[in-house]
Formats: sequence, structure tokens, C-alpha cells
Amino acid sequence: MLDDYGDQIYLIGDVHGCYKTLCALIDRLPRGADSKICFVGDLIDRGEGSFEVVQLAMQRGYAAVMGNHEYRLLQHKDVFLRGETLSDPRWFFLNGGAQTFASYAKASRAQKLAQRHRRNWQDGQAQ
Repeated sequence: MLDDYGDQIYLIGDVHGCYKTLCALIDRLPRGADSKICFVGDLIDRGEGSFEVVQLAMQRGYAAVMGNHEYRLLQHKDVFLRGETLSDPRWFFLNGGAQTFASYAKASRAQKLAQRHRRNWQDGQAQ
């Protein structure tokens, strides 16, 4: 018998890039972000925050299993890493691949900008 919420593992599936909704759900758990969470596939695609969802899972050390959307992305990883448009229109346009690409592209631009800002501050320039 479970004595408290500390023994419970929360299974969350089909997040589909909905970062804000995921954060609201996690906030409702008894231990919030410190809860034991396992994602059961489909962290990415469709929503605007696929990068943020994956980043949260990695930073918090949450367990995850690969869903069909992650599998599809891995099938196209070389094209994805080059930032090119895929030749699989069914996944890319109908099942959220375009949103995932946009999420990662936005994060990449933000990271490059943050690196530039850090360099400028380190050099004594406030640009």
C-alpha cells in the first residue's frame, strides 16, 4: 500500500509540444516538479513548445519512452539537423513535424542570441 505521494509515479502521455499545459499539469501534482514522472511517448509535434517539453524532461531527469512521433523525427534526423524541409509531407505537415522544426529553430536562434549577449557582457559591452 502506498503511504504517501512520494511512492507514486505519474505517467503522462501525448504531450505533443504543449509546454504550458504540461507545466500546469505538473504544478497540480502533489509534489509538483519534484514528482516522479514518466512520459509514455509523443512529447513532440503539433504544439508550439516541443523543444521546451523535451528540455524540461531532460533537465528534470524524468523518464521517457519513445513514441511514434519521436520515432518519426529520428527517421528524418539528418534532414532535421540540417534545418531542411522533409520530403514526408504526411508527418511534416499533417502530424506536427513543422511545429517541432519551428520550435527547435526558435530555440537555436535564442541560444545563439544568448551566447552573443554573454560574450558582449564579458567583453564589457552592453549591446
